[in-house]
Amino acid sequence: MAVNWGKTISKSFLFSVHPKRWLPFFAIDMAAVMTILFVIFRNGLQDMVISLSPLPSSLLHVIVYIVATMLVWALANTWITGAVVHQSSKEKEFRKSWHVASVRLPSLIAIMFVVGAISSVLSLVPYVSIVFSIIIGTIFIFANQAVMVGGKGFYEALEESYGMFRKKAMYSFLTWLLASLFSMAIAVVFLIPLMTALVISMFQYSFDMSMLAWDIKNNLYLYIALGAVFLVGVALARVFSLKFQTEAYTAGGRGKIRRLLKK
Repeated sequence: MAVNWGKTISKSFLFSVHPKRWLPFFAIDMAAVMTILFVIFRNGLQDMVISLSPLPSSLLHVIVYIVATMLVWALANTWITGAVVHQSSKEKEFRKSWHVASVRLPSLIAIMFVVGAISSVLSLVPYVSIVFSIIIGTIFIFANQAVMVGGKGFYEALEESYGMFRKKAMYSFLTWLLASLFSMAIAVVFLIPLMTALVISMFQYSFDMSMLAWDIKNNLYLYIALGAVFLVGVALARVFSLKFQTEAYTAGGRGKIRRLLKK
């Protein structure tokens, strides 16, 4: 299969830098982080979290708040993922994409839980867990696209992604590898300012974690701003990856998928 990977990368990058594509991811990530920080600081846990001290067992309600926040984040993230995948295949249908993602959200959630459960179980296998993680990521890399572009239910979507892997294993692996590498590179670039500030602070206080906690508390707004810069990078990377996967899915399916896109 002749696929112009360079063109696909360029097209995915240009798609991802448009604010309306990445802002929803950034907004939900920032909201989740700020909510968790609020819970931590409201309960005076910031020193223990930063210094990695054990949390008091009596603070079960804090854990509940954090878990609830992460659950809401996961559901919202899944919805946004569906919308961006739809936009990746039909770029002019920005508004419609949110309705389509809402309709197909149950299938997307089912995929998230099934793939997540499989990955969690296999991650417990010692020494080779990372290998299993790569394999699972490669096998189900086109599952969301099968739902949002191919119109499949969650089981059929998993089956189709697995079928593409069986027929074109190297193609699925290259899609996963390139999407992962370029997404990681984007995120790392945006992480540099935050890491630079943390490294400078750590050297300044001779790696004293209690002093690092004090520095973060006294420069909290600076660290939040630098964290926000990183989250922009994470959002861009996520959109890039979804667009790249969708382009690869469309090319992999050739005529069948292109006929669906014309409907």
